[in-house]
Amino acid sequence: MHLSLPPAFYVMVFEFPEPIDDRQLQHIRYSMSDTQRISVVCHAVDHRYFILLASPAAFASWKEHGAAFIGSFTKQMNNRLRVSSVTGACGSLLEDYSRVETSYREALTLLRQKKVFPAQAGVDHYEDLGFYRFLPPIYEYKQTHRMVNPHLQRLSEYDRGHHTNLVETLEVFLNSDSNAKDAAAALHIHTNTMNYRLARIAEIGDIDLKNMDQKVALYIDLKTNKLISN
Repeated sequence: MHLSLPPAFYVMVFEFPEPIDDRQLQHIRYSMSDTQRISVVCHAVDHRYFILLASPAAFASWKEHGAAFIGSFTKQMNNRLRVSSVTGACGSLLEDYSRVETSYREALTLLRQKKVFPAQAGVDHYEDLGFYRFLPPIYEYKQTHRMVNPHLQRLSEYDRGHHTNLVETLEVFLNSDSNAKDAAAALHIHTNTMNYRLARIAEIGDIDLKNMDQKVALYIDLKTNKLISN
């Protein structure tokens, strides 16, 4: 293909709401020619996905430049093409070209996580996804072994039967680093109401809210359940 390959690369993927047409592709190529933040080796279109094999202009600040390019690109798509829901994601910076697919899969994983978990919408690089990177393989394991968290199952059944929201309360509490006051503020309820709900959660779900191991398991199951539902 007569490509000049840089010493390190990453794959960046942009997801469009609709399949990319020829007119849009022309604008996209023009947008790429006007950047100095990254060096594009090659690109491809796959229905709704615009895929770049790129290298950073400065390796010391590759994440910063990558994030800046994603922000600039999505803004241009909105301003020039009136496409307001383009989402970008970047895989890991690698040196071994036999691992191109790894960086590509990482970018796709990040795109999916952004959809499922709105709190991650501002993450541009797979490496910055934190523990959310491990949710897909955990999800696959749970599916294969048909695993169900009995504590969450009890709470879900109680919610359905009594029109309560104990599962949501538990997730907000864990998201708030087990801080009842912060969780109450997030749910717009009084702290006393929050403490009452936590007592009911502990009782109905047979949950020890002071046991870190149990809380970590609950937190992971709550997050992977969202992958199942999506």
